[in-house]
Amino acid sequence: MRLRLILFVAFSFIAVIPVLSLAGWVYQSALDREISGVTDKHLVLAKNVGGALERYTRDLKLGFEMVAQILVNGSPDPAVLKFLSKMNFVHLCVADLNTGDVISELVPESLPCPARVPEKRFSVFKKLLKIEETVFSPVMPNPKGNPTLYLLRTYGDRLVIGAVTTDYVVAQGKSIAFGKRGHAAIVDQTGSLLAHPLPDWRHSMKNIAKLSPVKRMLAQETGTITFFSPALKADMVAGFTFVPTPGWGVMIPQPFSELRDDALQVRVWAISISAAGIVGAGILTWFLSGYLVGPLASVVAASRRMADGDLNTRVETGIGFKPIEIRELSSAFNTMAEGIESSNAQISDALIQAEEGTRAKTNFLTTISHEIRTPMNGVLGVSEMLLATELSQDQQEMADLIHDSAQNLLGIVSDVLDMAKIEAGRMELEVEPVNIAGTVRAVESEFAQMAASKELRFDIELDDKVPAFVMTDPMRLRQILTNLVGNAIKFTSNGGVSIRVRRELLTDIEDRLVFAIRDTGLGMSPEVLERLFVPFSQADASTTRRFGGTGLGLSISLRLAKLLDGEITVESVPGDGSTFRLILPLAQHKQSALAEKLAEVAVSNEAEPGLNDDGEHYRVLVAEDHQTNQWLVRRQLEQLGYLPDVHDDGEQALAAYKRGVYDLVLTDYLMPKMDGIDLTRAIRRLEAAKGERIPIIGLTANAFRETLEKCSEAGMDDVITKPTGKVALGEVLSRYVGGSASTPIGFDPTSRRAELDVEEGDEARVAFTPEFCMELFEDEAAEGIAWLRSFLSTMSAQLEAIRGAYDGGDLREASIGLHRLAGAALSVGAMRLGQDCKLLHNEIFSGKQNVDTADRVASIDVTAREAEGLINEFITQLQGKE
Repeated sequence: MRLRLILFVAFSFIAVIPVLSLAGWVYQSALDREISGVTDKHLVLAKNVGGALERYTRDLKLGFEMVAQILVNGSPDPAVLKFLSKMNFVHLCVADLNTGDVISELVPESLPCPARVPEKRFSVFKKLLKIEETVFSPVMPNPKGNPTLYLLRTYGDRLVIGAVTTDYVVAQGKSIAFGKRGHAAIVDQTGSLLAHPLPDWRHSMKNIAKLSPVKRMLAQETGTITFFSPALKADMVAGFTFVPTPGWGVMIPQPFSELRDDALQVRVWAISISAAGIVGAGILTWFLSGYLVGPLASVVAASRRMADGDLNTRVETGIGFKPIEIRELSSAFNTMAEGIESSNAQISDALIQAEEGTRAKTNFLTTISHEIRTPMNGVLGVSEMLLATELSQDQQEMADLIHDSAQNLLGIVSDVLDMAKIEAGRMELEVEPVNIAGTVRAVESEFAQMAASKELRFDIELDDKVPAFVMTDPMRLRQILTNLVGNAIKFTSNGGVSIRVRRELLTDIEDRLVFAIRDTGLGMSPEVLERLFVPFSQADASTTRRFGGTGLGLSISLRLAKLLDGEITVESVPGDGSTFRLILPLAQHKQSALAEKLAEVAVSNEAEPGLNDDGEHYRVLVAEDHQTNQWLVRRQLEQLGYLPDVHDDGEQALAAYKRGVYDLVLTDYLMPKMDGIDLTRAIRRLEAAKGERIPIIGLTANAFRETLEKCSEAGMDDVITKPTGKVALGEVLSRYVGGSASTPIGFDPTSRRAELDVEEGDEARVAFTPEFCMELFEDEAAEGIAWLRSFLSTMSAQLEAIRGAYDGGDLREASIGLHRLAGAALSVGAMRLGQDCKLLHNEIFSGKQNVDTADRVASIDVTAREAEGLINEFITQLQGKE
């Protein structure tokens, strides 16, 4: 049955139309008079509240600007905190306008500033900013989810953010209450609620911008209006106005029903006359409304449950004597609920994919460095070894091409990573005394052939006042000069390039060093100069096609110069060349300190003679399975004057011992086939039959007490932990070869453990320190580069093997792999990686792994890539010494 027919039959049955019409006319007249008086009152109330909010926001703005100025320029007086608290401020933050990093804060309440403004919110703030002007943000949730207003203002490259609670605004709204449901509603400049009697709407900052009075308030209009309120589900009459300073709106609405109640007093006599008819109509309407509203109420209740998150809510469609419209409404609601549930599932899946994509982008640069540099290190290492062999002219040219192409590719990867590292604030400087003349001459040597191939003059001039040494980062200084000189030669076809270095005295106590790189090349227009230091930017597309390059060199150089507290300036005329100036503050290094450093280097490079009484070199049998450590031990022993015989495992070393004569044995603790413990026991058994004893010294990256006890019980005379410097190794060996007859046999594990604890210093957690290997190839950089690249090329396979063994449940193999990688990493100076591997080895080896062990095994990749990047930078530095 149709709902329309039901209503028609019901109301036709009650013959009260004339009575109701009269009552309605009387009522409407009274209602019109009531509305006329009430709307004027509501408008006055709205203006009063708006005026109070205008005064409050002005005071808020002035107070914010005063404190913000103080906070930007220095530390404010503690009394300011009390002032801010009275003004409802939660905190004030000063953030970097470019990065969002919080620099300083003022916290009168218990909610401190975050270390960094959230990226999404930072983007919203930047869109709202006006230069040198305080702006109010729309209401937003703070980290605790409470509605908060933010005042924003820029001071140069600083952004001051003031977080203010809405307590005052809410209090103003609560102060207005009349009738049963008359209230105040206050919205921000976007239509989101600041104050409202419904707590859920207020806390969720519900946006009601679609309501007609809100639209007019946001258009800065003042007046009265009638409208339908979704909150009260009733027709309302309201007075409204706007607050100029923040752009808010204030309206004072009251339901029509309350006005009708007042008007009903006027028509009491009409109701008395038509009482009988109204009673009859009321009885019928009561049953009819129950019949109609019951199903609708179930739909409303289901809607509320769905709004609370229960997406499985459905409405009974029902059968029997129910209006078709009601059943269709229930069916439509269920269809809508199913659609919402499906859409939410799709949105959830899309959100997960978006988050995964963001993480992938974050790790992209690190991953691409690892994936490209590892094979390229192998290419470079092999090409360098190939170039060292006898080659025909064609072979020489092809090998040179391979080597140069690999170098260029690594240069591009390094540029991209340098840019990312600088932008992330992770670029660290290593300040030390730098020979300026030597650095400039090294740059000259690097580009002399390139300039000669283009028939360009290449001049170097150093002012007599330039100090011999200055304190700066040698690698970054050379990187800047290399970029500037390389560009000058690349973009110059005729004429020449010059490097002029001079010292400029600014005051009696302040001077600076200026490197001027002048070329007679293409020159640049003012338009090109404006974007010259923008990353990935070149003069135009033809420049990229003609000269190549990533467009990162100058941008990186400028940022590196700023890290060195310097700057880069440029002067250029199209067709007349360009002049780039690198300007650095000057700090001359004291000669006494330089002498001390040189003396330290000289002492560290002294080698022990390693000769016996007959002038012959002592022979040392070495058992070491890792290629990187083999190279290191062999190199150290040779420089100390010993003759090393290196083997891959204990079985090979034992076979060599049986057929040869040695003065000492150096053996790794963990090795495949036969480890150091079994090798020592086998040698001691053979010695027992011969009646002789050879010194055996263990090598391990792990000074675990159980390990030392096993070494001692097996018959080792001493244990050395990796990494071991050349001088320290020589001191230990000298105690066991060529020493006195009183040299003790064996060692005490407890006292040796204590000694090793003392030996480990703060450098154990440094990501990369080259001191352990620097002394081995100070004058042979090419060999050192090949060694480091060999370590990098094998590191990935080792990491993969460790993860595979651990994930497959082979804890012994994982422990051995961690031990091997720890020793190799410590040997090349990758201290953090070595220590992490060593700690994990100890944990797994001793059976103390826990739920976090798997995550820590996986996190070794991050530490390895950090070490890889630093080692590649060090390789670049070594290449400058070749």
